[in-house]
Amino acid sequence: MRRFFIELSAILLIYAAGSLLDLSWLQFYYSNEYSPEDGKSIHVGGSILPIILGIVVYFIAAKMILKKSNT
Repeated sequence: MRRFFIELSAILLIYAAGSLLDLSWLQFYYSNEYSPEDGKSIHVGGSILPIILGIVVYFIAAKMILKKSNT
């Protein structure tokens, strides 16, 4: 369970860094638009790179935790 929180926090921190530093390849974004003809529409998008980096951090943290617990 602890590893899951490590992965989740890494993903959230990477997305936050992308938003703060205005890096589009590390951001999650949405836009809420309204046009009278089409009605209301929401556009959602974002980068998958923070998720991949979060999974990498998860595996590194898992190895470090296992190594620490074995010694």
